[in-house]
Amino acid sequence: MASDIEIRTRPPIEEFFKDLTLTLKGKTKHILRCVLGKLSPGHVSAVLGPSGAGKTIFLSVLIGKAVGCTVTRVILINGKPELVQSYMKIICFLPQDDIVHKNLIVQKNP
Repeated sequence: MASDIEIRTRPPIEEFFKDLTLTLKGKTKHILRCVLGKLSPGHVSAVLGPSGAGKTIFLSVLIGKAVGCTVTRVILINGKPELVQSYMKIICFLPQDDIVHKNLIVQKNP
């Protein structure tokens, strides 16, 4: 029966972002300002910084889940301007306090 299983592969997704700016609503204070970057398929990306540096806010803006603020950005998915929300079923980020089970392992598909 194992030969009857079809393995579907997802196309690689590259996300390029520029002019990523987040401003508090009703304020002129910028939390993020003119951030530029790229997330490439096949590479591990990490966001590092001290507590309160804006790491979670940055990731929330990238996936379109920032609330209570004004966000401006240019995001290209595979070189085309697309909504990140259309990829929400296959992308996410895990917060640092996420529960990870010790029995889970990473496997490479054949």
